[in-house]
Formats: sequence, C-alpha cells, structure tokens
Amino acid sequence: MTETRPGGAAYYDFLIRRNTSPALTPEQIHEIGSSEVARLEAELDKVRVAAGFKVWGFAFLIPALFALWTIMFFNYIQHVHTDPWSAHNHSRSFTGKLVNFLLFNNGLHAAHHEHAGAHWSKLPEFHAQIEGEIHPDLRPRSFWWFVFRVYVLAPVMPRFGTRQIGRAPFDSPSGDAGPPKTADVDAVESGINAVMA
Repeated sequence: MTETRPGGAAYYDFLIRRNTSPALTPEQIHEIGSSEVARLEAELDKVRVAAGFKVWGFAFLIPALFALWTIMFFNYIQHVHTDPWSAHNHSRSFTGKLVNFLLFNNGLHAAHHEHAGAHWSKLPEFHAQIEGEIHPDLRPRSFWWFVFRVYVLAPVMPRFGTRQIGRAPFDSPSGDAGPPKTADVDAVESGINAVMA
C-alpha cells in the first residue's frame, strides 16, 4: 500500500485499530479487502455471463425458434385440404378477433392471398366482401379450437379432422382426370398463380 497523502498511512492505521478488533496491520487488511474485491468481481462475472445468456436466450433464441416453427405450422394449417385452384377456397381463414389481433389479420388468409399488397388493417374489409363465397369449413372462428379438434381429437375421433375441399394441389386446374401436371410446370412458374389461368 502506498501513501498518497502526508500522514495518511498513520491515520489509516489509527482508524483500523480504533474501528476493528483483529490485530492485523493495515497492509494485511488492505490485502484481505483487495482479494475479496477480486473474488466478488469473479463471482459477478459468472453471474453477468449467465444472465447475459439467459437474456439472449429469452430475447432472441426462443422467439426465433418459436417464430420459425409457428409460422410454418400456421401456414400449413391455413392451406391443408384447401383448393389451390379455387377463386376463394384456396386457404383457410380464421375469423376470431384474438388470433387476427395477434397476427395482424393474417388469419383472414383468403383476403390476404387475394389482396397480397393490401395493408393488414384493410383485410377485415376485404374478407367481408368474399366471406359468403368461402366454404364454411374454411372459415373457422377459433384457431385454438381448430388446432385442438384436428390435432388432439381427430386422431381418436376422425370425424373432427379436416377433409379436402374442392380439388387438391396435385389435381389438374381444369378438373380433368389424369396424372399430376407438376412435371409441366417450369421452376419460374412454380409458386405463382399463372398456371391457374
């Protein structure tokens, strides 16, 4: 320990003897204090690293994984057993307010497909215009009841499952029988509605 003030070491020695009971020198007490500070800093570093990983996990990792699988699952159930060749029955529209509030009206999926560039706040208006033309099985109100019915009840009670509405994706757009036409679609055409015309 170095003295930074004249008489400081003597005054420090006086304070130690007056305020503490052990018979230690100021240098020993300073060494104990320094080692305790180093020990506590090391402990805090461990806590900081652990807290940092928890924050990163909860703020980024879990939401990223959850979002990825949620989007894939939600997209799948909006299109399974629908008619991709139909004017309005090409996707399932969940009409409940909660799911549409949470997903910026993406539950109104037929309106989303038919007005892909529209702002999400306009989708309820567009959905109302075509709602009567969408098959009733493709307009469930509750997303949660649909998932429970199809993925929990249907495996043991098949009547709760979904069924194909209209033509399947592998059926011909014109409705004629025959082998699937997927080999006739170029890579540039896949995923667009040009083949529907």
